[in-house]
Amino acid sequence: GFRDYSGLKIQFDNVRGSYTTIGRHNSYRCSFVDRNRHSRPLNIHLRDTQHLCPGGTKLEALGDLHGLEKIELPPGMISQMDKLLKSDPELFKSYAIRDAEIAAEHLWHMIEFARQNGLGEQVPTTIGGLAVRRLQNIWEENNIIAAEVLGNETVRERFWNSRYHQYRTQTREVPIQIVHENLALATESYHGGRNEAFTFGFSDLDFWYDYDLSAAYSTALAAIRIPDWTGMKPDLDVTHYKADCLGLARLRFKFPDTTRFPTLPVRSDYGLIFPLEGETYAGSPEIHQALDLGADIKILNGWIIPWASDIRPFEIFSRDVRHHRRNLPKGSVDERTWKEIGNSVYGKLGQGLREKRVYDSRLGTSAALPRSPITQAYLAAYTTSFVRAVLSEILNRIPPDKKVISVTTDGFITNAPKNTLDLSGPLSRMFSELTYLMAQTRDFLEQKHFAPSVLCFKTRGQITVGILDPKMPTITAKAGHKPPADVLATAKRYFQHHPLEYVPEDLKDSAENDWLLQLFLERSRSTTIPVWSFVSMREMARSDLDMVRKMIERRANFEYDWKRELIDPQ
Repeated sequence: GFRDYSGLKIQFDNVRGSYTTIGRHNSYRCSFVDRNRHSRPLNIHLRDTQHLCPGGTKLEALGDLHGLEKIELPPGMISQMDKLLKSDPELFKSYAIRDAEIAAEHLWHMIEFARQNGLGEQVPTTIGGLAVRRLQNIWEENNIIAAEVLGNETVRERFWNSRYHQYRTQTREVPIQIVHENLALATESYHGGRNEAFTFGFSDLDFWYDYDLSAAYSTALAAIRIPDWTGMKPDLDVTHYKADCLGLARLRFKFPDTTRFPTLPVRSDYGLIFPLEGETYAGSPEIHQALDLGADIKILNGWIIPWASDIRPFEIFSRDVRHHRRNLPKGSVDERTWKEIGNSVYGKLGQGLREKRVYDSRLGTSAALPRSPITQAYLAAYTTSFVRAVLSEILNRIPPDKKVISVTTDGFITNAPKNTLDLSGPLSRMFSELTYLMAQTRDFLEQKHFAPSVLCFKTRGQITVGILDPKMPTITAKAGHKPPADVLATAKRYFQHHPLEYVPEDLKDSAENDWLLQLFLERSRSTTIPVWSFVSMREMARSDLDMVRKMIERRANFEYDWKRELIDPQ
């Protein structure tokens, strides 16, 4: 949005698609002339407040959190700001200034948040960066050596500095030799969440419950102790791969034909699938669970890393986060920020493991997403394996007369009441003990929603049909479909003219749910929906564009993804 954008665009870095300054020495350097006509040097560090907000927070919600109400515009005017400027310049001005106030207020708040919590004097870049810094501080306070947890060692390297035209020496941490040699196995064993749709279409009329593993990934991280990296050894004995040991393997497997929910992930062009037989890479928790189900497994190449001590470096961090959250009002800016900090560490463990190309704004080309200071393939692979294994164990113990509609990362939808779920399996007991360690409760399964019927159309695509309790949030997984902005306004007008006793408590979710349901019923192969998005940073740089929104028509995709074969379709 600057006149000299063509010169500025190579002076800043790309963080999640917006311009930011990374590092203390990458500032934009310029000068200005003061009132006394003296030239003053100036170093500018750019920040995007969107990266310092709890996930999914819109500016309106951020304003509410800080007590700055976002100014409402007349319907439809948000896309016609030029007309608003002509017809009501004062409203235009107030609207623009309030948005800037909200962003500035939040940035200042995050600077103070970082200082007060010992997270550095520099202006933070992202909440993920704050999470890494907090973890490092906690380890230092508890005499935990990060290199021992991550399997690293320090090396000195000499390199040519093109900026200063001379050789310089730097130290950096790299994986120790044996960790490095088996890094490919660990990386291949790192998979995402278990995401499957087990049905297509409308469920029976019943009570359908949406369950989640409480704090799934931070709890799974608490299972990790300090590894003895130098003691890691190859092991082809499948019985040694227990849930509570750090083991990763390439293996061949075959489940009994009667297995309801096979548990070993196989990577495909369309995401993870869970077949009855095949070859794959997996962590010890899933291998343990597969053996419990009677699977025949042959380890082709596997390594087990013993624990060096019983200290749990991530559990100490998670308890610290919970302590801070407990002392803050639920839903406040700081409480949600601490929650985001707690959830970010797992993502940082896996950052950069799978090659992901991102736009390098300084060079104008694509580059690999760099690793974080705590990226560790072995620990990331074990964590995800543990979460998938716990879910799989629960799914396979659901009574045979009950159905499962879908499973998504750390939760599932079923018509089995909680008191009928069997949580006595070894993995569930282990997860329960870890939950108690962090939260002083063994109840780790949380009921998030319930509905009389559910429309399931694909992975991450489930919609509530009917109303059981207007105060209960709807099951609305949109599978990437974004309802138009006027859906909520239309619902508000409807209930103003048709007062009913069952007005949903969360009207936005309910309105979007109903819009998706209607679209599913009325769609044809040519149905499209308008999708608004900002132009990409690459487009901005190549064409010297402002950051503006563009609209495209995207095909409404409500069709089954075929990760599992449908049986007896009707």
